[in-house]
Amino acid sequence: MREWVFFTDKRTFEERYKLVQERRIQGFCSWVLGEEDPAI
Repeated sequence: MREWVFFTDKRTFEERYKLVQERRIQGFCSWVLGEEDPAI
């Protein structure tokens, strides 16, 4: 079995958000489960 765990940090969040803006994506969702990076 494979498991994937991703922890979003400030840089990753900024890159994803930039992609949303560049491609004019109308929706974007992100959540923080334990405030892994308070800089977000």
